[in-house]
Amino acid sequence: MNSSEYQANIQQLGRLVADADTILVLQPEKPDTDSLCSTLVLEHLLGDLGKTVVMYSRDELPSYINYFAGADRLTDAFPAKFDLTILVEAGGAQQIGRTLEKYQSRLAAKPLVIIDHHASREALPFATIDIIDPTAAATGELLVRVAQAQAWPLNAEAASLVVPAIMSDTLGITTPNTTAATLLVLADMVRQGADLAAINQARLAAGAMDPDILQLRGRLLQAVEFLHDGRLALLTIDPATLKTYAKRYDPAALVIYDMQHARGVELAIVIRNYSPKIKLSLRANSPIAAPVAARFGGGGHPQAAGATIESGDVEDVRATLIAAAKEQLEYATA
Repeated sequence: MNSSEYQANIQQLGRLVADADTILVLQPEKPDTDSLCSTLVLEHLLGDLGKTVVMYSRDELPSYINYFAGADRLTDAFPAKFDLTILVEAGGAQQIGRTLEKYQSRLAAKPLVIIDHHASREALPFATIDIIDPTAAATGELLVRVAQAQAWPLNAEAASLVVPAIMSDTLGITTPNTTAATLLVLADMVRQGADLAAINQARLAAGAMDPDILQLRGRLLQAVEFLHDGRLALLTIDPATLKTYAKRYDPAALVIYDMQHARGVELAIVIRNYSPKIKLSLRANSPIAAPVAARFGGGGHPQAAGATIESGDVEDVRATLIAAAKEQLEYATA
């Protein structure tokens, strides 16, 4: 997306918001901190403009992110009437696949604006207005830029939601996508009332592990495979484990950081086998995660990506992943 198209789409968003009474805000069906906080930021921005905001979530929020103020206002009831849809933090159609299966015709009948920072993308099956900025470290950061361009007021509650959106997607402002602009946005949010200490304490409290979750983490780490001369760390999580624990704590999130940063590892992949659905999470120390995810129709950041396979054999997926990882690892050292 070139600069003029990007700016034109921001202005078009402003006109669409001005003309709308009810605005539907969507996020991926597997919400994360950036998608949830961005959704809640939009509720503040648009609500302060006098708009009715419906925050639809196809899936129940997991307990480790449902503590943010306003999360209880999300609904799984698709609205009967809305004038505009804004989709945040979604790199492709598969991230809202079940929503599209049921509501695509209704979504396509109204303008739909995508606000996202992922460069790797899969188009929706109908026309959209895209506000995509890969230079933003998080969608929360991009929303601040959009709000500033539209002169939309951003209150202290919204500022307190932008901070965790950015901190989550940058792993505490440590990833390569963190820029000086990112830090300036964080500073501006603090000036507007965001309390960094309180935000961090809430995060730690929500993420505290029960003893059985800590034991699960140990079992998962023991099951990690190290392939391609130790450059690939691979873990498959079975359906029973997911059914037992996923609503309390994402098993992939428990271990993927440790897998990625084990000595010698360049790519970490977690296969979540929901049978027949399979979800992939990829983290890399070089820009090879998104190309591997793309083999399955997924996408994301170069170093953090994901994919969803609606129906597949886990062993076939595993074999394809291992081959795709090998190809990218060899390319990275060529």
